[in-house]
Formats: sequence, structure tokens, C-alpha cells
Amino acid sequence: MQTLIARHIDPETTAFGPEYARLRDSGLAVWRLVASMDPSGDSIADLAEDYEVPEESVLAALYFYWQHRDAIDARISRVHLPPAI
Repeated sequence: MQTLIARHIDPETTAFGPEYARLRDSGLAVWRLVASMDPSGDSIADLAEDYEVPEESVLAALYFYWQHRDAIDARISRVHLPPAI
């Protein structure tokens, strides 16, 4: 799990906290990917297709989220994104 995170999460983007984490190759914010998940069942493949990133990157983002859930959830709450369609 840590190896996957190290490979796909840009460490420079976490300097101010885990809620600022982004995927290394695409620059996609982890909080944005998590916030866009459909609670009724987005799969890793669905998210990868939606954001045009490898499935392994989505998996790394989700692992990272699970490790830093409180901080990332707080960021999502501050942004007040509308529900995913």
C-alpha cells in the first residue's frame, strides 16, 4: 500500500497537509476524486475512466484517503461541492 502511494501521490503537494495531496502524473486532487465518488457504487475502473487516469492511481488515492480521512473529509466539507451526478 505505501509503495503504491509513494509511486502515485506527489509528495510535494502534501507539504501543507494531506488534504492538499494530488496524483503525481495528472495533478488530480485526491479530495476531488473522493468527493466525486457516487455512493451507490462507483468502481475504481469508473473513476479511472472519468478522470482519465490509471486504475492504479485511483487505488493509490483511495489508500491515501483512508490513511488521512479526517483531513480530506474536512477539505471536502469546506469546498461544499454539489453531489455527484
